[in-house]
Amino acid sequence: MSVSASVTHEIPFHDIDIMEIVWHGHYFKYFEMARTKLMQKFELDWTQLRDLGYAMPIIDCNAKYRQSTPYGTLINIEAKVSEFEYPSLDIDYKISSPLQEIHVTGKTRQIYLEIETLKPSFNVPEEILTRFQMGFKNE
Repeated sequence: MSVSASVTHEIPFHDIDIMEIVWHGHYFKYFEMARTKLMQKFELDWTQLRDLGYAMPIIDCNAKYRQSTPYGTLINIEAKVSEFEYPSLDIDYKISSPLQEIHVTGKTRQIYLEIETLKPSFNVPEEILTRFQMGFKNE
């Protein structure tokens, strides 16, 4: 079982390069858009995490570019939890066009960090684990 979220986005002029396709670095911004929506499902958006005393910095990210994305294309950005237990949160991404053509796939890995000490937590904090478990149960 997995939990996912998706957002749609039309490629704006300021995201394209001289070839009139999305500059490769912007795909990570698109991943963030879908990841934010996904974390909101678990009631673990940034402000909620901060209020619990934790941050979840990305320690690894990658993207595989399968097809260029031209200006004006309407894309669907999907984020799906692939792992949330010790020691990290792993999220898989897929960016596709309305015809289900896959443009980019990717993955991020985040760790659980105590804000007060700036030290990683080697166990999933109980409050965060409970929210993930409830999110999976409700999906």
